[in-house]
Amino acid sequence: MPFHTIADDYETMTPNSNACPRISTVLTKAKEQAGYVKELKKAAPFIEKAISITGATGTLNNVKAVTGWMDILYSRICHNMPLPCKDSKCITKSDASVIGEVSTYIINHEYDVNASGSGYEPAKLTAGPLLNELLEFQEKMVKGDASAPLYLHFSGHDTTLVPIMAALQNHFSTYAPYASHIIFELLESTSVSGDFYIRAFYNNKALVLPGCWKTVCPFKTYKSLIDNHLTIKDVSKECAAK
Repeated sequence: MPFHTIADDYETMTPNSNACPRISTVLTKAKEQAGYVKELKKAAPFIEKAISITGATGTLNNVKAVTGWMDILYSRICHNMPLPCKDSKCITKSDASVIGEVSTYIINHEYDVNASGSGYEPAKLTAGPLLNELLEFQEKMVKGDASAPLYLHFSGHDTTLVPIMAALQNHFSTYAPYASHIIFELLESTSVSGDFYIRAFYNNKALVLPGCWKTVCPFKTYKSLIDNHLTIKDVSKECAAK
C-alpha cells in the first residue's frame, strides 16, 4: 500500500505552527483566559495526585497536561482496566471525571471564536487551510467539474476536529470519543436547478452552521463564511508571530 506524505509546512490536517507561527501566539493567549486558568486550577490537584502515584515524567509531569491524562485514564476505564495505584493511594473514576470535564472545557475554548476576543482568528489560522481545501472540491462539484471526486475521506485526530468545530461555532458536550468524525454533505436542490446546500454532521448529529438558522445551509452562505472569516489572505502578515 503506497503512503504519500507532504512537507510539514504544507500540513493542513492539524494546526500548523510551522507554516503559521501566529498559531502559537493565539493559543498562548487562549490559555491566559480567566475561565481557562480557572479550569486548569480545578484539575491541578487530581493531576498532581496522578503524577505522584505513577511517577510520570516528560510531558505528563505537568499540571497543564490535562488532555494527556484524560486519554490515558479514559482508555483504561473504557477497557475495564484498573486505574493506577501506589501503596494504598489510587486514582479514582471521580478523579478521571474531573480531568475529563476540564479537558472538554479546554477543547471548547482553545480556539473559541468569541471568548478569545480576536474574532475568527484562532479558527481561521488552525482550521481555515483544511476548510479551504475542502471548499475547492465542493466548488468543483457545484460547477459540474467531472474531475471532482464524489467522495473524499480525510483521516485525522481530535486536533483536527476541535478547530473545525470552533470554526463552525459548535461546542462539544463531552471530549471527542474514539472514532469521532465530521461529515460535510453537498446537496443539490431537486426543485431549483443550480441551487446547492451544505449540511454538516458531528458524530451523525446535524449541526447548525454560522449564518444559518437550520441544519441545511445554502452553499453561498457557507462559502461566504469560509471566504470572509476562515481564509488566510496574506500569509506573511496574518501568520507573523506577534
